[in-house]
Amino acid sequence: ANKEVMNPIVGQLSEDKVVYIAVEEAKRRAAYVEATLKLGQHGVPQPTGSELRELRLEYEESRDGFDAFMTAIERGYVDLPTKR
Repeated sequence: ANKEVMNPIVGQLSEDKVVYIAVEEAKRRAAYVEATLKLGQHGVPQPTGSELRELRLEYEESRDGFDAFMTAIERGYVDLPTKR
């Protein structure tokens, strides 16, 4: 049932698509970590709690989405990426 529903939604995968999603998730992680590191620096604008919260939520949601996507591939719910 999962493959029947998910495969048409995901469509044709390529290695490039999977890498692109991973890079976008990494960018969100980096933005959150970068803002957090500013908390320990003097002389730089400090992020507010709401700014940190927004960055954390963006990172966590993209991480969880990527995990769900990879699980779908690993379980065979979608066809494996094709080579470039």
